[in-house]
Amino acid sequence: MKLAKEIITSKDSKIGVMKLVSDGGPMTLTLSLIHEMCDILKEFTVDQEIRAGIISGPDGDFLCRAGSRCYFKFLC
Repeated sequence: MKLAKEIITSKDSKIGVMKLVSDGGPMTLTLSLIHEMCDILKEFTVDQEIRAGIISGPDGDFLCRAGSRCYFKFLC
């Protein structure tokens, strides 16, 4: 698995999107991938113009948003 990061600009704010993408291998969260996710979430937190952060799966399903009580928050 790998990560794709995108900033979407809406009318008056920005949304940070982090998507888990299949690289042809097993869909597992490795320690290095979790560290990369934490770095991206920290970037989303530092940018004051980003109003929301979303983590989505390979099929586009919503996993959690930055600031919610998802397990990624406690790993960072």
